[in-house]
Amino acid sequence: MNLGACRCTVKIQVHHICAPGTRLAASEYVYLVVEMFNTLQRSQLLIPCFPLLFNDEFVFQKVLMSEKCDENFFRYLRGCPVGFDLRESKKCECGGKLLAYYDCDAFDLLFKNRCYCDDVGVETKEIFLKRTVDFPLMLITQSFSSGLCPYY
Repeated sequence: MNLGACRCTVKIQVHHICAPGTRLAASEYVYLVVEMFNTLQRSQLLIPCFPLLFNDEFVFQKVLMSEKCDENFFRYLRGCPVGFDLRESKKCECGGKLLAYYDCDAFDLLFKNRCYCDDVGVETKEIFLKRTVDFPLMLITQSFSSGLCPYY
């Protein structure tokens, strides 16, 4: 049995989050938490002035050991949860109030509305975040770019 290794690198660059007409308390800060491959990464703290402009790149890596990298890789992506959480917090605290979120699996995030190919370049997308009761308005959009680099 020959086991092969498949390393996957996903880069996510969040551009902005828009919530027209929204005002939050100036004493609080907001930040974005991104989860993928069972890893959490957090953006810098921002003053809550919409649109929120981000300058953060999130890089996630995963190595899979398998006989059939292609099949197991895409099966893994379908079962891999991805989450974006917009949170409000005091300056140096972790946690804070959850304002809005988006959940999906990695396959949908990377391949939704596009045809499959081995080399997935960078694509800019826009998603609608689901608000919580702590967020005053209904419509929250997030723009981001994602790229996938599978290596066999």
